[in-house]
Amino acid sequence: MLTTEEFNALYYSFEHRKYKAEEVLVKQGTIRPSLFFVNPGRVKLYYREDDSETLAKVVGRGEVIGASAFFSASVWTINAAALGYSEVSILNLE
Repeated sequence: MLTTEEFNALYYSFEHRKYKAEEVLVKQGTIRPSLFFVNPGRVKLYYREDDSETLAKVVGRGEVIGASAFFSASVWTINAAALGYSEVSILNLE
């Protein structure tokens, strides 16, 4: 449980972004230590190999992606893109 002060500090640390359909949040192979909190909308997680795309998972409202890259400063092994209009709150490690 967070105090009001702690909640406000966390909330104002977020970057709130709106994404259009197929707009990429993060690309496979990049280093981006961030947590992505999906608000309204959905985000697809997929692999791209040569000219093909393989869907791994679709996440929706209330789900978080990016924990591995955030907590262990690793490379993203997957792409993330909006499926239709989506709003995402991003917490950068800095």
